[in-house]
Amino acid sequence: MTLDLVLIRPEFFLLFGFLVLLWYGTGGLVRPVAEIITVADSNYNKQYSCLGSSLTTTHETEVANESPKISYANERPGGEATSAARFASRPAAFGSLRRPTAGPNHAASALCLWAILWCLLCTVLAFYGPLQSVFLGGSFQKDYYSMQLCGILFFTAAFVLRVSLGWQKTAAIRHTEYVYLAMLALMGQYLFIQTTDLMSMYLCLELQSFSLVVLCGLNYKSAYSIEASMKYFLLSAFRSCLLLLGIGFLYWQTGETTISHIESLVFRTSTEPNLLLLLGIWFVSMGLLWKLAAAPLHFWVPDVYTGAWSSVSLWITVLPKISVLGFWTHNWQNLWNRSFGNTLAFFRILSMIIGALAPLAQTTLKRLLAYSSIGHMGLLLMPLCGSASNSVGALWTHMFIYILINLGTWGLIMAPMTRPNQPSLKAAGPQFIWDLKGLNQSSATAAFRWRVFMTSLAGLPPVYGFLGKAGILWRSLNNGLLITVAVALVYTLLGSVYYLKVMKVCYVDNPTSWGTYGKFSSTTAYIIAICVAFMLIGLWHGNYFFLLTHLLSLKV
Repeated sequence: MTLDLVLIRPEFFLLFGFLVLLWYGTGGLVRPVAEIITVADSNYNKQYSCLGSSLTTTHETEVANESPKISYANERPGGEATSAARFASRPAAFGSLRRPTAGPNHAASALCLWAILWCLLCTVLAFYGPLQSVFLGGSFQKDYYSMQLCGILFFTAAFVLRVSLGWQKTAAIRHTEYVYLAMLALMGQYLFIQTTDLMSMYLCLELQSFSLVVLCGLNYKSAYSIEASMKYFLLSAFRSCLLLLGIGFLYWQTGETTISHIESLVFRTSTEPNLLLLLGIWFVSMGLLWKLAAAPLHFWVPDVYTGAWSSVSLWITVLPKISVLGFWTHNWQNLWNRSFGNTLAFFRILSMIIGALAPLAQTTLKRLLAYSSIGHMGLLLMPLCGSASNSVGALWTHMFIYILINLGTWGLIMAPMTRPNQPSLKAAGPQFIWDLKGLNQSSATAAFRWRVFMTSLAGLPPVYGFLGKAGILWRSLNNGLLITVAVALVYTLLGSVYYLKVMKVCYVDNPTSWGTYGKFSSTTAYIIAICVAFMLIGLWHGNYFFLLTHLLSLKV
């Protein structure tokens, strides 16, 4: 019992941090809102009285014979109003004389900064945790592999929150529950990496799924956001039914929910597994592949990416993939391979086909990136073939490079764009591909960043994205997957068409209406610049990164 309490100190820290965020955002003692304070200043009062007297002399001549009476809210019985009430009732008159304020003016951003600090502390706690063991009745396991992935998960979450922080202010998002829901989803993903039991796996999946459903629908004024939330909820409910049915079949046949016990009972006996057992493994695997957005379980992805906020789309793009792939490679890989062998080839080939053909007809950037993520999922499934013991390093190399590319690309989408002919869309970033027309003439630096990230997504040299794709193809060739490698090469050829289309729009097309990037958040600009630097120098100095992922794969 004492050892369990020591082992789950990161979980206690997560719960404590979540309660602090919740109390800070909704408590009565400290509220993350601007509070009006009173300052005794004679010059300020003189300006206030002059402004008040001038207000009484600026009325129209049609009421010249009457003495204008200005009423204020919260007037005292003697007819006088408090100064705070006068300022509240006459914002136009006192627009240049605002009272001093104390506290953060943007509640969601204040909570987001605390959440970023919380994620960074959890990163250190996960990387340098000295104790490794099972806990909570064997439902969860801490070892080197899972804790390193948890540290990477928290570190990535901190960067995702920081990239979206400036966008929240620009888009005037004041939903404090955004941070709570994002942290709840992160906690589910963190526990999901460590789980070794089917029921705890289901609970962790549902924790993150329910949080992401609400996050997709927070922009309730948009019909697209409501559509994204409903589709994600309904299809997630169908996935949960399949998952529970598969868990029920496995428990019916083995009487166990621990994955290692099921593997021992099924595949270390002389008899072959029966149909119900195979169906149970298949249904559970379908639930995991749905979460990874692998074709043909991908139908929710384009609409959810388009309707949800860009920060939520970035969250769905990156973090669930880390948790599900970590769980699959750690606990589920042997069970799947012993049951169905190389059947996963169907999902990865179909994902690459859809990722190559579907984006050719897209006009919006978010749907383009949605189908691009499906195609990249086909690449990430390639190392999960056969034993895949020598391919896990290639998988995580490409996954980490994919994270860097998405941080930079979605950061450019969330950056404010100024459109002189559409002042109402000033706060919105580029939504359509043609929004980038003539970008090289108005902002050459932004156009260069788009070129680097699109080349990286296509997997073409001389940028870092080529290294991740080349590593996966090389490992697949060593495993004898010649057909899959041929499909991947055709996918790369066709995928280069729509990535090059974005670059053509930036550099070649003449704009019919001008649009250029506005003022970036400083930290977001630094993160995008760092991602660009990694893409440019990583191909020539990638040995250290390859060594890290190789050492990580040895701990599976």
